[in-house]
Amino acid sequence: MNTPKSFPIMIKRDGGFTLIIALFSLALFFTLATAYLNTVIGSAQTGRHNIENAQAFALAEGGVDKAISQLDQNDDYRGEENTRLSPGAFTITISVIDSSSREVTVTGFVPNNINSTATRTVKVLVKQISEKKKTDPTTYWMFVPGSYVILR
Repeated sequence: MNTPKSFPIMIKRDGGFTLIIALFSLALFFTLATAYLNTVIGSAQTGRHNIENAQAFALAEGGVDKAISQLDQNDDYRGEENTRLSPGAFTITISVIDSSSREVTVTGFVPNNINSTATRTVKVLVKQISEKKKTDPTTYWMFVPGSYVILR
């Protein structure tokens, strides 16, 4: 009787080594993907925080300009609180040093002073300067060079 010849079947007995390599590769891939995602999210949060800090600083500097402008109009100006200016607010405090000197402290907040995510404070010394002209004797305020201090 003629029976067809059977081909020997080659069975590899690697004990699941391929499965272990595949699982290890997947674990490594997911670990790297998670680390990359954390880096991207962290960079975005840091970038947003830097922008908010810059905005708070700009608000504080703008508050200094407003304080000097208000002092030009009224020597008795003592500041204001929570003045809204997009993207946040600022608070101006003026301390009298003498009749011709004031210390201006301005704090900028983003987005506001209650729920601020960024706060910057600037302190500056301003002096009253008199300019004698024949037609219009004016007095105005200007900041003293070298007195500009960034507190936080």
